Amino acid sequence: MYLAFSCFLGLAKRGLVWIAIMYAHNFLGFATFGPTKDMCVGFGALSQLMAAWTIGGASPEMGWKWTKTILIMCAIPLQDLRDVPRDLKAGCWTTPMILGHQSATVRFYITAGIFVAQYRFITECILEQRDNAVGWVTSVVIAFMGLTVIVHLFADRSLHGDQISYRLYTVVFLAQIAAACVALKAH
Repeated sequence: MYLAFSCFLGLAKRGLVWIAIMYAHNFLGFATFGPTKDMCVGFGALSQLMAAWTIGGASPEMGWKWTKTILIMCAIPLQDLRDVPRDLKAGCWTTPMILGHQSATVRFYITAGIFVAQYRFITECILEQRDNAVGWVTSVVIAFMGLTVIVHLFADRSLHGDQISYRLYTVVFLAQIAAACVALKAH
């Protein structure tokens, strides 16, 4: 049904990519090993976001530019920090478990992903579209939100703290979508 609807929208390739990624993730065991899980989630989200840009009528170049800056695979393991006990029981080896979920290494890895994603999003998307007071205020808000996640990630290393860090990052992701609306309003 998904593929039929994708074909109806003229997105057969993106539909097939999504199906292949989800098949690998769910049935070939890619979900049980951190790096392959992260790639499946990242490329799956990329496929879906590019389809959304196409449906929305944006040019493929603009869609690719915004999508690649919103997604960064190094930040994906943040979601796995909140599930470590459950993943251990299920026999999954997520990136945080491989790097040591309580170690500074995994937190620096995630921090690098958040920092790179936020920097690229602010410089390549927001300020490139709106280099004015609105763009700068939006950029400062997004940067502050990203910094809040990073500080919390190191300040509270408990399972509950990791769950809060993940929720904060989902708020950042939603704020990026709102920032895209602000930045693209002039276009």
